Amino acid sequence: MHFDLRELLILSLKRKYYIFLITLAFAIYSVIYALSLSNIYKSDSILVPAKHSENNLSSSMGTLGNLSAIAGINLNLDGSDKSNLAIQVSKSKEFFLLLYQDDQFIAEMVAIKRYRPNENIKLDDEVFDVKTMSWLPDSSSITGTKKPSFLDAQIKFLDKFSIKKNIESGFIEASMQSESPIIARAHLSKVINLLNETIKSMEVDDLNASINYLEDQISKSNLIEVKNILSRIMEQTIRSLMFSEISDEYALKIIDKPHLPELKIAPARSTLCITITLLGFIVSSLFFLIFDLNRERIRTFLTIIRNN
Repeated sequence: MHFDLRELLILSLKRKYYIFLITLAFAIYSVIYALSLSNIYKSDSILVPAKHSENNLSSSMGTLGNLSAIAGINLNLDGSDKSNLAIQVSKSKEFFLLLYQDDQFIAEMVAIKRYRPNENIKLDDEVFDVKTMSWLPDSSSITGTKKPSFLDAQIKFLDKFSIKKNIESGFIEASMQSESPIIARAHLSKVINLLNETIKSMEVDDLNASINYLEDQISKSNLIEVKNILSRIMEQTIRSLMFSEISDEYALKIIDKPHLPELKIAPARSTLCITITLLGFIVSSLFFLIFDLNRERIRTFLTIIRNN
């Protein structure tokens, strides 16, 4: 059966009042839904791989560096870029465990009830008790409280936190999203600082293990030449350890500090309302069009059902 465009338009106009009412209902719903969504703010920061002052010694310590490598000791004489390591660590479960143990951090990430400028941030008191800084009990939860499970919390964290390296510039771009601009900035600063502390702790542990190994080898060796070489390696290892312990921005140096966002990035309420309203118009138009084109078939089908 063939229908031209004019005939389809006539069929649609016959149902224009119904289409209008359904479209209006979708429009009203879209406004209510859009207004119910919380604003999302994003704080950004620009980082650069940290370079340490001991790197100036790398040219004069080349041979020593080769010997230490043979011994299985990494002195980091070339000031290797730790940005890729930092990015991978930030996505690891071991790193997020440090954040997960901070109840206030997790509560501010998942339980913000309302944010209004010039007012204190309000957390959902049915989830987290601000006075006691504890989660409310929930027997049906895997944690026994309203606190999300470790994996659920990490998924939400990775959905809000982003870190990537710009291949062209070499800079690292980090960002954090939140319903509160204050929380977005505070959380991003916390993550960057904790990331530097974690990488530094890993390096310090490795250097301490290297020093213990060298001390043991020096005590066992009877050759003066070997003792001298091992002593030089240990001297440089101790120097690397010293620079590691005094550096706060060990892996990532902050170029542009996390800022306090003034404008929301989501939701796009006007776009959302237009999309839902347009969807209502299309759905209602197609429904009545299909209904009118198949009216006889529908009547026949209903007659058969009644007769049976």
